[in-house]
Amino acid sequence: MPGRVMLVGLPVQVAVGTSLVVIAMNSAAGFLGHAGLGSFDLILTLTFAAAGLVGTFAGTKLSRRIPASRLQRTFAAFVIVVAIFLIFDNFSKIL
Repeated sequence: MPGRVMLVGLPVQVAVGTSLVVIAMNSAAGFLGHAGLGSFDLILTLTFAAAGLVGTFAGTKLSRRIPASRLQRTFAAFVIVVAIFLIFDNFSKIL
């Protein structure tokens, strides 16, 4: 998503929307692949779907109240924190 904002110049809200469409398509493909094999936990799947719906509605309300520049900075900080966590978590594998 940061690439869509910085390199292509999309507004944050449009970049988020396109990212979510790509994630939804990947998720649907993975679900259909596993559903065909019968190897998925229905309760876990429904739990994640419900959490996703709650997050979608909450995020929509928040995005209307928070300026795009703040959303962008917050997302950038989140990505950096996750990257640092992953580096430390996998440090032994890197060396």
